[in-house]
Amino acid sequence: MVAPAGEQGRSSTALSDNPLDAKAWRLVDGFDDLTDITDHRHVDDATVRVAFNRPEVRNAFRPHTVDELYRVLDHARM
Repeated sequence: MVAPAGEQGRSSTALSDNPLDAKAWRLVDGFDDLTDITDHRHVDDATVRVAFNRPEVRNAFRPHTVDELYRVLDHARM
């Protein structure tokens, strides 16, 4: 069987397979101190998943949240 065009060489954890699969993501090193944001990098693709983690206040922003968001987005650009 031949893989469709553009899919040759893709790994079993490719982003399009299931973007919610926890095994396809890892926490970004050096960001263990985040409290309002979660930051994960895909294990195979150059993709970053940033999420707000303040369910107790329905993910409301505060100045600290914005600081963390700037920090992870700056790191993601590298």
